[in-house]
Amino acid sequence: MKNSDTQNTKSILSIPVIASLLSIYLFWGATYLTMKFAIETFPPYVMLTMRFGFAGLIMYIILRIKNVEAPTVKQWKSAAITGGILLFIATGSVSIAQTTVPSNIAATIIAAVPLWIALFQWTIFKQGSPGIWTGFGLILGFLGVAMLVSSSGSKEGSGAAWGYFMLVFASASWAFGSLISRVLETPKSPFMAISAQMLMGALFCLIAATIKGEFSEINVASISARSIISMLYLIICGSLIAYSAYIWLLNNTSPSIASTYAYVNPVVAILLGWILAGETLIMQEIISVFVILVSVMAIIKENSKIKKLDIQKT
Repeated sequence: MKNSDTQNTKSILSIPVIASLLSIYLFWGATYLTMKFAIETFPPYVMLTMRFGFAGLIMYIILRIKNVEAPTVKQWKSAAITGGILLFIATGSVSIAQTTVPSNIAATIIAAVPLWIALFQWTIFKQGSPGIWTGFGLILGFLGVAMLVSSSGSKEGSGAAWGYFMLVFASASWAFGSLISRVLETPKSPFMAISAQMLMGALFCLIAATIKGEFSEINVASISARSIISMLYLIICGSLIAYSAYIWLLNNTSPSIASTYAYVNPVVAILLGWILAGETLIMQEIISVFVILVSVMAIIKENSKIKKLDIQKT
């Protein structure tokens, strides 16, 4: 077990926690739009391979220069599981879905992560029965997601229904991967663990890109400056900074606190999508967004003081 697993959750008012939360609030809120811009001229899995590959390699090299111990074979296996679920399956599903779904909708459906975390903690990780607020939040939240998914057929250009379902799957996968990451053996250095996860996630994305033949689809001459700038943003702000902050929060606060980004990111994504991409929401989608955010706030209200999982490492 990590030493911190037996300690109380860090105060949400501490400077490191606040700084980490702000980085995932702002930087991740913008990643939905920048991912959409990046895949305009980069195929989805190629984009993810570059994003996580460069970020993970940069971090790994810096850590090794500083003589941080490299992961063991078992720790690389743990990184493959976590990176595979969080980065290849979850983020990969988001990138594919965003070829048809607006970035503001993607951010809102991913906002359901705390709902899935609460459900998985109760059913899979046996963390006790949900309280009144959590039960209310689960029912309300999944109702909001259902309303949002059903809107896929009522707004022209909003994307095929399969894109919406892929986002729901991505949300559930991210929640499960977040919880699994807390019970697997990882390097002592959380940043080495993060770099290993990104490298393994990039490896899976590289395999997928190769199998799909995405590299043959790339036309260097047609790659836009907007896609390149977006790619750099995703590597530096989305992965090196925000993803590192998220993993740090998972290991130093409760999952519920770490997942509070879920009701801030949609607001940032909606504003940026409206200002920079001309994205809009119909009334049913606006109501759905409100319902989902209220449900997430209800769950976090009840679970924000929950201590970290205290589970023996496997």
